[in-house]
Amino acid sequence: DFEYGDLASFFVLDTRQYRDDQANGDTSSPQTAESLDPKRTLMGTEQEQWLFGKLDGSKAAWNVLAQQIFFAQRNYGTATKPKYSMDAWDGYPAARQHVLNYAKSKQ
Repeated sequence: DFEYGDLASFFVLDTRQYRDDQANGDTSSPQTAESLDPKRTLMGTEQEQWLFGKLDGSKAAWNVLAQQIFFAQRNYGTATKPKYSMDAWDGYPAARQHVLNYAKSKQ
């Protein structure tokens, strides 16, 4: 992590090393019970606790999460045949929602 005065804090995440294996055989696919499992983690418990602790202590106007995969939901299939990347946060939607809920609670 690093800060740019009181304007921005940057938190660089490792979303490769500590995550659960990609769901659905790491194929782009619709959501399944495996990908929707709320116990699945993308950051790992220790890194998630580190991030939340840093967000708690941040005095910056902006908190930026830097990482190498899409955070937003991205269906690149169709409405009737959705397709999500199991390699991105779409493969870990409960973990993404946990981060969003935590950020919202800090507003």
